[in-house]
Amino acid sequence: SIVDTKKWKSVLVPIEVYSDIKAEAKLQGRTISGQLRYMHDVYTIAADNGDIIEIADVVRGGRVH
Repeated sequence: SIVDTKKWKSVLVPIEVYSDIKAEAKLQGRTISGQLRYMHDVYTIAADNGDIIEIADVVRGGRVH
């Protein structure tokens, strides 16, 4: 079967990251794709609320809540 590349993409992540995402997806009863979508949604909400601190900002002494 041919994959619709306008709908689906492959991503390259370190095996440790993949393993963590896969394990969390299983715990939450989601597919890996569903877990990535959930993580994206959580990140987007947090970013919109100003709750995201970039690591580079912390290292440079940026804002910390």
